[in-house]
Amino acid sequence: DNSVQISIDDSTPTDDTLVITVPVSNGNDDPNTTLGDEETAKTVTDDSKAFTVLVPSGLNVDTRQLPNNGNPISHISASADIKAYNDTHDTYGFSVLLAGPQLNVSVLDMLNYLAPKDGVCTSETEAAPVPSLYGDATVWLLEGCGTNGLFAKVIMAVPTDKGILALYFQGAGPTKDSLEPLAQIILLTVQLT
Repeated sequence: DNSVQISIDDSTPTDDTLVITVPVSNGNDDPNTTLGDEETAKTVTDDSKAFTVLVPSGLNVDTRQLPNNGNPISHISASADIKAYNDTHDTYGFSVLLAGPQLNVSVLDMLNYLAPKDGVCTSETEAAPVPSLYGDATVWLLEGCGTNGLFAKVIMAVPTDKGILALYFQGAGPTKDSLEPLAQIILLTVQLT
């Protein structure tokens, strides 16, 4: 069996543990590759049908495009509580976004678009790039976020032939030990259509 199993405990009050088993791959299309099953995860497509991402079962999703001043950004957010995730820095969840080439944005533009305002987190660092199906993604790690500084965020972005693909992920910290590996796995499940 050539698969890698990663288990991440997000240490939220419900203490849910997410396990995604991803077969080792060279990034090419492989019809024998599976990324979970109906009981543990589901494939979700954004409303514009620009991409899919694997979402753990039990999470609610929002697949609407972000308006962005008349230039919509394809988007999927997943969280047990979408409203709290969108409104606070203390709710576990993630968002995947694709800013199409018509927006003419860079990786840095997308990272800045997703970064929280000054004062939300106590530290921000750029980590080593991580591989994705579309090349190496730039990674920002933010810690000391939220009401009591117990949450952290990982933001990743990578250029593709269909625009800038980005991931925003927040949960209980620290980022390097828990959130960054899971964020990378989520990014690896994104399939552009």
